Amino acid sequence: MDFDIQTYWVDHRLTFNVQHNISELIVDERNLKFIWLPDTYSENSMLVRVQRTFNKAKTAFLRLTSTGAITHETAIGLKAECAMNLANFPFDRQNCSLVFGSCKLWATFCLFKNHFFRADGKPENEIVYQWRRHQVNNNNSGSSSDLSVIFRNGGINLPEFRLVGYEQWRRSTGPFSVTGRFTLLGVSFILDRYYEFYVVRLYVPAFLGVVISFLPFWLGRKSHFSRLSLGLSTVFTTSSLIAQTSSRLPVVAYLTALDVYLYTCYTVVTASLIEYALACYCETKTSGSDGSGGDGGGGGNGGLVLAKRSLSVEEGSAKRIDLFAKVLFPLGFALFNIVYIVVVVVIVHGYSNEKLTPINERFV
Repeated sequence: MDFDIQTYWVDHRLTFNVQHNISELIVDERNLKFIWLPDTYSENSMLVRVQRTFNKAKTAFLRLTSTGAITHETAIGLKAECAMNLANFPFDRQNCSLVFGSCKLWATFCLFKNHFFRADGKPENEIVYQWRRHQVNNNNSGSSSDLSVIFRNGGINLPEFRLVGYEQWRRSTGPFSVTGRFTLLGVSFILDRYYEFYVVRLYVPAFLGVVISFLPFWLGRKSHFSRLSLGLSTVFTTSSLIAQTSSRLPVVAYLTALDVYLYTCYTVVTASLIEYALACYCETKTSGSDGSGGDGGGGGNGGLVLAKRSLSVEEGSAKRIDLFAKVLFPLGFALFNIVYIVVVVVIVHGYSNEKLTPINERFV
C-alpha cells in the first residue's frame, strides 16, 4: 500500500519572530537532521520503503510555523500482514489493520492511588499519539466531514477485494509492559471479496456437474455404457474442481464455505454412481434367477411359478430404486442450494453489524 503519513506536533524550542510577513518555513531534506522527529513506525509491517523523487531524494516535507507547530509528511510504501478468517470464503469480509506507534519513546510508570505516573514525576501524556481531524468537503453531496484518514483519486483499488469502509482507533499498551507504555494508532480497513470469479469458475461447473449426474436416472437400465460414462465424468470433473481450489487457497485447518459446497457436490455425484451400481446389482440378480429350472420332474411347474415371482420382485426393486433416486436426489440437492444461499450468502455475507465510516465521505 502506498500512502502519505502526516504528523503534527509543537516544539516550542523552534519558535521564531515573524519578520517581513514570513510566519512559515519549509525545511528541506538536508536540514531535517537538525529537527527532532517522532520515530513513528508500523507495528504489523513486513516491508517499508520511503518513496523517492527522480533525483533520489526522499519525498519528505516539513513545514515550521512561528509558534513552533510542525507538520511533517512522508510518502511511504508499506506491506503489512493481515490475519484472515477464510471460513466464509469466497463470500468473506476481512478486517485488515495498519497500526502505528513509537518504537523508542516510552515511559516507566508506577502506581500511586489508582493513578499512573512516570518514575521521573512527569505525567503519562507527555508522549501521546492522536488522530488529527481534517475538515473535508464532499464533492458529491456538498457536505463536509471531519476525518483523519482521507483517500484520494477514488480510494483503494484492489484486484480481489472491495473497500467498504474503515474504522479508526487508538489504544495504549498495558501499564505493566516490560518496555513501558506506548500509544498506538490504528486504522482497520473492511474489505469484501469479489466472489463473481469463483461463482463462474467453480460454483457453476460444480452445479452443472451434479445436474448432469442426475440424467442417468431417466435413462433405461439397459443403457449401461451411457449411465457409467456420465457418472464417472461428473466424479472426475468435481474432483478436478476440488484440486483447483486447493491449489489457489492457503492451507487452513478448517473447511471453507467453498469446500462445503464442492464436497457436497462430490458426495452427490458419487451417491448417484452408487445408485447405478445398486440398480445394476438388482438387475443382475434378476437375470441370474431367470428360468434356471432344468430338471423335468413333476415339481417343474411349481418351480417355474416361484422363479417368475422372484423375477417380478427383483425387477420391482430396481424400478423403485430408480424412481426413488429421481425424486430424492434433485429434491435434496435443491434444498441444499437454498439453505446454502440463505445461510452463507444472505445471512453471513449480506448482514454485517460493523459500524463503518460511510463510503461517500472519504474521497476527495
